Amino acid sequence: MENEKKQNIQARAKRYTEAEKAEILEFISNYPGIRGAQKAAIQKYGVSAVTISNWLKTVTKTKKNRKRGGSSKLASRSLIVSDPDDLRRLASLMEEIAELESLVNKLDDLREEAEVLQAKLLGQ
Repeated sequence: MENEKKQNIQARAKRYTEAEKAEILEFISNYPGIRGAQKAAIQKYGVSAVTISNWLKTVTKTKKNRKRGGSSKLASRSLIVSDPDDLRRLASLMEEIAELESLVNKLDDLREEAEVLQAKLLGQ
């Protein structure tokens, strides 16, 4: 019974080419939102969350090896993906920009209100 389960799991496993991995990881790195890139990739390509997570970890390890000057099989792969730290920083910046834009809009509204009140007071 246990061997049957292992065979069923192995029969369902899919292998992805380097080109497929690169395409999916590039889709994630270029996703237009702050969040939800992995979920969108899962839905679009039918890849499991664990698989994507493992690929992203591999890319991170690859970049660390390159920075240290280490050479490994991972370092020789050419995957086009941004550094996860860069993606996190970008998300943080986008949130901050949205907050600032909201504050600018509020400031504009307050200035308008002040002008109306000032005109009203000077007009009396």
